Amino acid sequence: MYSIRTLSDGDFLYDGGQRIEYLPSPNASGGFARKPRFLVVHYTAGSSGRSSARWFTNPAAKASAHLTIERDGTVIQSVPLSKRAWHAGRSAWRSRDGQTVSGLNSHSIGIELANAGACVRTASGTWKNPLGVTVGADDVMEARHRNGPVWFGGSLGNVMECGWELYPQAQMRSLIDVSLLLMSHYGMEEIVGHDDISPGRKTDPGPAFDMETFRGIVSGREDDGDQFWTVREDTPGGLAIRSGPGKENPLVQDRALAPGTRVAFNEAHGRWWFVTVVNDAGEAELDGWVYSRYLNAA
Repeated sequence: MYSIRTLSDGDFLYDGGQRIEYLPSPNASGGFARKPRFLVVHYTAGSSGRSSARWFTNPAAKASAHLTIERDGTVIQSVPLSKRAWHAGRSAWRSRDGQTVSGLNSHSIGIELANAGACVRTASGTWKNPLGVTVGADDVMEARHRNGPVWFGGSLGNVMECGWELYPQAQMRSLIDVSLLLMSHYGMEEIVGHDDISPGRKTDPGPAFDMETFRGIVSGREDDGDQFWTVREDTPGGLAIRSGPGKENPLVQDRALAPGTRVAFNEAHGRWWFVTVVNDAGEAELDGWVYSRYLNAA
């Protein structure tokens, strides 16, 4: 279980009573004028989270994040949570109170996820990002970024339809647990992506990161209870429930889940969720994987 402790040099993340690995970055500023209001999610575009965290220790990087989460869920800290990391750059966000907040470094905590981000397919069938990081075909989804084409430079220029590395379950579980703690501890208001606060300039965390679902999971688990969802009323023919995350997996039952069916969220693999179907009496009836786009928060 994650916790936060205030030490002489700032706030630090602990896991089960043990301080997580700290690779201090010089690329940071003093403390926040007030508690951070936002949590900003990024991807590293690097080969590993450790390589990115080590890069943050270099003054030449002129960048940092508070935390970096490896693909296996390991968390590394670079900047005390009570100080300003250099993760957002030129940025602005219209907050829920209607005010536009500029310079998110002064108002947010930044988390980097080890992920290659936008990629193009190579002749061998693998995918490669602009920095040369390769990703296997099984770990990539193809999609357009909602903010437009991605600049790859060179002969590629702007690319509209990119590959995007998927975020592993272990990484997402750590992100959810850490985010729940941060949101509660600092009373933060919103979760945003770097591509939300710097549209057109940044693409992270990209289409493979389902921000709407992530926000729903974090907000739905704030009371540490089960999170329930229902099959959307406009789901054509009902919602298929499968034995694994993907259309290639066999159905758990031939009959689709009818609109209004209640399910409890268990875990996510991209936009595929492992859920438990719950009857009107609150009893568990069936487990399986469904496509989360056809669910609404109950």
